[in-house]
Amino acid sequence: MITTYNRPQSLARSLPQVIALNIPVVVVDDASTPENSQENQRITAQHQIPADSHS
Repeated sequence: MITTYNRPQSLARSLPQVIALNIPVVVVDDASTPENSQENQRITAQHQIPADSHS
């Protein structure tokens, strides 16, 4: 599980490294701003990773 809060740039950098480990990954957005939440969703969709948002 990867949690993120207003840090889509960090998610974009770290997610490929975690995916390379070939382990199940879920991303949880911990109430980011709407703009950052949208970017997080775009990043996870690009990598076909399940994501959830905590508001």
